[in-house]
Amino acid sequence: MIRRLALTLALAGPLVGCGSSAPSSTPPAARADAAAAVDEARRAIDRAEADSMQAAYLDAPRRAAQEAAAALAAGDGDLATHQAYLARQGARLAALQAEIDAAEQAVRETDEQGGRRLLITDAFQTARVTLKPESSTAVDRVAAYLVEHPDRAVLVESFTDATGNADRNFELSVRRAEAVKARLVEAGVAEDRVVTAGYGQAYPVASNDTAADQRLNRRIEITVAPSVDDLQMREPPTTGGD
Repeated sequence: MIRRLALTLALAGPLVGCGSSAPSSTPPAARADAAAAVDEARRAIDRAEADSMQAAYLDAPRRAAQEAAAALAAGDGDLATHQAYLARQGARLAALQAEIDAAEQAVRETDEQGGRRLLITDAFQTARVTLKPESSTAVDRVAAYLVEHPDRAVLVESFTDATGNADRNFELSVRRAEAVKARLVEAGVAEDRVVTAGYGQAYPVASNDTAADQRLNRRIEITVAPSVDDLQMREPPTTGGD
C-alpha cells in the first residue's frame, strides 16, 4: 500500500525553557512578529480546510495553531512563533498527503472505469529524459498499485509541445516513455506488462501559443487495463518518426 506521510507533529511538550513557569515579557517587536506568524498559520489552516482531502489531515496543525494563539495571548512570543511554524508545516504536509491520495485515486479510477488516464504534465527536465522529483513520485505510486495488482497491464504514452524540430520531439517522446517504463520495471512491475508509445507533438491538449499551454502538452499519460490486449493505443503521428 502507499506509504502515508507522518503528520504527527511534536506538540506534546513545551519548548525547552518554556515550561509551566510564567514566560518572560516579550518585547513589542518580537510580539508583533509572533502575531504575524500566528496569523499566517491561521490562513494556512483556512486554505487547507477548503480542500476536503486536506482537511482529514489537519488535526495536529489545528492544535498547533490553537496553542500558538494561546501562547501569544499569554505573552510568550517564542512559543507562539514555534507553534505557528508547526501549524504551517502541518498544513503543507496535509496538502502533500492530499496530492498523494489524489494520485492513488486517479490510478484506481483508471483501472476501474477504463479509458481514463493519469496525466503527469511537464514531467521531465527540459530536453532530457530525467524525471522531475515530483513526477518520479507519481510514477512510483503507479508502480506500487501495479505491484499489488500483477494481472494488470499499463500503457505509457509520452507527448511534447510543438516547439523545436518535430522529428527530435518524436524521438524525445519515445525515450521519455521508455524512461517511465524503466522506472516501473525497476520498482517490480513485469516488463511485458508495460507498453510504451511516443507521439512527439501530436495530440496536443492545448494550444502551443503560451508557456502554460506548452506545459500542458508536455505530458505523460498512463493508462491501466486488465490486460495488454485491452490497451488502446493512438494512431502514430504523421510527422516525426518516419
